[in-house]
Amino acid sequence: MMTMSQVIQIDAQYVAGKLISWAEKSGKNPENLKSEFQSIYAKTEGRTEASRMKKALNLMKKSFETSMNSNAVMYKVVLLGTSTYDAVAKRRKDIMKRYDLTPGESITKGEIVLINDVPTPMDIEKTFARSGKENPFYGKPIPLHSWTVNCVAVAMKPTEDKKWIQAGVVLRGDEFVTGDIPFGREIDLRLNGTFSTEQGRYILNSSKGATNFSTLGKELSVDELSEIVDTVYGDKFVLAKDLEDDLENTKSNPNRLVVTEGILNSHYKAEPGKMSTLVLSDESLSLGKTIKGFVDASIVSQLDNFENGEEVSIICRTSWGKGYEDGHKTDEDVLNMNVYGIIPKPE
Repeated sequence: MMTMSQVIQIDAQYVAGKLISWAEKSGKNPENLKSEFQSIYAKTEGRTEASRMKKALNLMKKSFETSMNSNAVMYKVVLLGTSTYDAVAKRRKDIMKRYDLTPGESITKGEIVLINDVPTPMDIEKTFARSGKENPFYGKPIPLHSWTVNCVAVAMKPTEDKKWIQAGVVLRGDEFVTGDIPFGREIDLRLNGTFSTEQGRYILNSSKGATNFSTLGKELSVDELSEIVDTVYGDKFVLAKDLEDDLENTKSNPNRLVVTEGILNSHYKAEPGKMSTLVLSDESLSLGKTIKGFVDASIVSQLDNFENGEEVSIICRTSWGKGYEDGHKTDEDVLNMNVYGIIPKPE
């Protein structure tokens, strides 16, 4: 019986043709697909070069089938900033805390299983609490991480919208945490979601197999980027001196977001796993007063673009925290910024 590789000659030319065809259907960059194939091919085993090529193509095809079957739509997007969230971190911590206190009870309940004598947290929820839908992960080990990257962005449907619109983009997957996010560039992304009339913005989500940073798109100038933030997020702008009053008036709003500006007084880029910070000063603030910002780990690379003394726009959520003096917490309540994005201001 003849095999596929005998009927169809699977060689470098055949692979190149397939990759070009898939690039046209998916909108991906052919060179990026070539690199992806070479990476998969290097890890694929086979008796012959043709069989290795066939296996590597089939592995790539699976991701394309997912992409082609997705309901995702192509949007033009500019990512301005992000915050990361590990959806399973608290659950794992709470389960392990209970196990440390009453190991026998945790094992009996099934929330801990010893795998090679290692206590492993298990998912014992049959349904999701909010939706009531069946939990497909029931009875399985809880993963070490389940990352969500929440992006502050602007977006538009190229064929419909005539202007940039506020957008929240949720990217799910380790690749969006470990990889470099192309901030401040006009990129094309295939995303699921809709426009929320109530919130006045797009609410968009990554589509497995369809959303990727395969093209870096157009780099925006400082003037272009600043104009987008001023125009699209102008309704979120609050003077530094008014941030405390704004927090009191909006703290019950789960979707609250603030854009403010000032002079970068100082900044500190911490080692991985530690909290990076910045300090913002502004002429609207009382003499000697500054505001401290805690920089989300996913945007810490943005700090490399600035020097102290530069004027910046800050996209953030504000919160109350305790002040510090000589390295120790005080009883004083102070305003903090949870910084999601740092945007340069034109000179």
